[in-house]
Amino acid sequence: MVTPFRLISTVSEFTWIFDQARWNVFTDPAGPDYQAGLAALVLGETIANSGLICVYVVTAYRFFSRKAGAPHAYICMLFVGYGIQVADMVGMAMVGPETLTAVELGRTIGAGIMPGLWVAYFLSSERVKKTFVF
Repeated sequence: MVTPFRLISTVSEFTWIFDQARWNVFTDPAGPDYQAGLAALVLGETIANSGLICVYVVTAYRFFSRKAGAPHAYICMLFVGYGIQVADMVGMAMVGPETLTAVELGRTIGAGIMPGLWVAYFLSSERVKKTFVF
């Protein structure tokens, strides 16, 4: 349940990228550090992470208030978070193919195991069914 705060902290560490001078480096095709698609990727990640924070907050509210939809909200949160991670990896590979290494690919695939296990637990657990009335 600390994930929203961790995500906010991580996002806030990268606000420097939106400084006008630095942003021009990414968006000026004549600049030496210009990389096609990088600005779109950064904006997309920022928007996706902002949406993910909202999903985390709604899920936490449903979870702690023991709402009937909490298990489904949690499952949705897991899939949305993993989907954003996969989309980020694909976007990075499109912007800079050298960033897609076997290690990164393995991490992303491995990160999909956790949502799969939690989904199975939330859908089959008697404890979950007793705690959150379906």
